[in-house]
Amino acid sequence: MRRIFDRRRFLQASGALLGARVLPLCLPNSAYAAQLLDQASVALLETPLNQNPFTLGVASGWPQPQSVVLWTRLAPEPLAPQGGMSPLAVPVKWEVAADPAFKKIVATGDALAMPDFGHSVNVEVAALQSGRDYWYRFHAAGASSIVGRTRTAPAWHDVVTNARLAFASCQNYEHGYFAAHRDMARQNLDAVVFLGDYIYEGRGHDGMVRKHIGQACKTLDDYRQRYAQYRLDPDLQACHASAPWMVIWDDHEVSNDYAGRSEAALDPQFVQRRLAAYQAWCEFMPVSLPHVLGVTQSKLNQALTHPQPTVFGALSIHTQFNWGQLFNLYALDGRQYRDPQPCAPIGKGGSSTVLAGACPQLSDPSRSFLGAQQEAWLKQHMGQRSVGWNILAQTTLLAPLHMGDGDAARIWTDGWDGYPAARQRFLHDIAHSHMRNPVVLSGDVHANWVSDLVVGANADDFAHPKLPVIGTEFCGTSVSSHSSWKQEKAERVAAQSPHIRYVRTDQRGYGLIDLSPQRMQVSLRYIKEIVQSDSEIGTLAQFLVEDGKPGARREA
Repeated sequence: MRRIFDRRRFLQASGALLGARVLPLCLPNSAYAAQLLDQASVALLETPLNQNPFTLGVASGWPQPQSVVLWTRLAPEPLAPQGGMSPLAVPVKWEVAADPAFKKIVATGDALAMPDFGHSVNVEVAALQSGRDYWYRFHAAGASSIVGRTRTAPAWHDVVTNARLAFASCQNYEHGYFAAHRDMARQNLDAVVFLGDYIYEGRGHDGMVRKHIGQACKTLDDYRQRYAQYRLDPDLQACHASAPWMVIWDDHEVSNDYAGRSEAALDPQFVQRRLAAYQAWCEFMPVSLPHVLGVTQSKLNQALTHPQPTVFGALSIHTQFNWGQLFNLYALDGRQYRDPQPCAPIGKGGSSTVLAGACPQLSDPSRSFLGAQQEAWLKQHMGQRSVGWNILAQTTLLAPLHMGDGDAARIWTDGWDGYPAARQRFLHDIAHSHMRNPVVLSGDVHANWVSDLVVGANADDFAHPKLPVIGTEFCGTSVSSHSSWKQEKAERVAAQSPHIRYVRTDQRGYGLIDLSPQRMQVSLRYIKEIVQSDSEIGTLAQFLVEDGKPGARREA
C-alpha cells in the first residue's frame, strides 16, 4: 500500500520518543516535523512485506554514558537493487529494555527508513543509565528483528574495576570465514574496536573460499551490495548483536591504498567513488551521524530526506570515547586526510617499496599521516582527562621495521614507515602529553606485531637499543585476510628491531583485552582453520602491560 504521510498519526507516534533522538528522520518537535514532512511529501509503505525485512540483523555502537546508537536496515532481498525495497519510506518502531525478555521497556520510539538512505535506520537513544546493559529490537512492515544487546559507557567520574574489549580488522570475505566474530560474540564484551577494512572492494574471484558478488565497487549500489553480502554472514551478525562497536575505517572501504583524494590507479573520477563509499559506510555503521557528518540535527534531517552526495564529501570519524576512570579511547582516521604515499612510480599512486636513499620525500617534515587538523585535535585532547589507560585506535603498524641500513633501508610507503616525520610528531606528542599508560591498537598488515613504542631525538633514531619506552603497541592480525609476510622474514626483521617483542604472520584472528586499573592483559586469539566456518579457536599468545610500566611482557 502506498500513501502520502499522515501527519497527525505520525506526530502522535513521535510523542512516544521519551527524550530519545531518532535518525532518520530525527524529529525533535512537532512543528518542525510537520514542516519537514510537508516539504518532503514523504510516501509511506504501511502494509506487511511478504519477506522478512531484517535479513541484515541489528547493530549498536558509539557508546556514551547516557546514549548509544542502534542500527538496522530493511532489506527483504539484501543482494538485490535497493535491497528488494520499493522507493517508499517505511515506519520503523524501536524498543530498548533493561532485560532480554523486554519485561521492562525503558525507551521506545518511531523512525522512518528512507529510500534515499538505503532504508537504513540509525537511532541515537538518549536518557539511558550509564554503565549498564540494554537490549533492543525493531519492528517494521509486520515483522520483528532479532534482539541485540548493547551497553552504555560508564559516567566520567565512575570508578570502573574491569572492562573487556576486542579489537579486529581486515575481513576479506573471499579469503575465509568469520569465525573470529563467532568467538567475539561469546566473550561477553563491553565493546568491539574495529580498526578498518570492514569490506574489500575488489571484484569476485573464482577458486576462493567464498566469492564476492559483482565487479569492483565503484557506485553506491555496488558498495551497498558488498556491505549487504558481508552482513549476511551469521557470525558477523552475531557479533554486532552482542556488543556495541567503536569503528574506524582503512582503505578497502573505498579503494586499496587510497590516500585523501587520490588512489592507486589515479582515476579522475575517484572523488565520486569516494562519495559513494562514504555514504555506504554511513548507511551500514552504527555511528553518530550528526558527529560524523558534522551537521546540526535539523540539517541532518533535511540531508537524509533527500541525500545529496556532497553531504558525504568529508566525514569526521575521529573521536574520543571515555569509559569512566578506567580508559580513554581515541579513534583515529588514517586515510581521509593523509598526504599521498611518497615516491610512487610514474603514472601510479598508492604504495610501493622504496629505498630510503632514493626517496627524498621521506624526509619532508610537512607530510602528514593523520592530516594537520586531526594532529592538532589529538594533541589538544591527549591527557586532558586523567584516567588509568589511554588507548589510541588507528589503522596500521606504528612501530618502525628495520629492513636494511641507511640509504639501503627498504621502506613500505603506505604504512607509518612512509611518514617518518609524522610518526615522530605522533610519538613525541604521546611522550609529552603525560597520558598514563598509552597503548596503541593497530591493524592492516595481517599479522600480529607486539612492540615497545620508543622515541628518539629524530625520526631515524628508532633502532637504538636504549631509547626510553613510552608506550605499547598491539598490532592485530586479520580476521580472515591473507598475509603477504612469511614468518621467517618477519622474524629476521624483528631480530634487527630491538623494540619488536613478538611477531606472528601465519595466523588469522583478533585481540581480546581484559583491562583493570592495575593491568592490561591481551590475548591473541587465532582461528585454527580459516577455511572452515566452524573452526576451533584458541589463544596464540598472551601479554601483560602493567600500570606505570610501558611495554608488554609475554605471559604465555
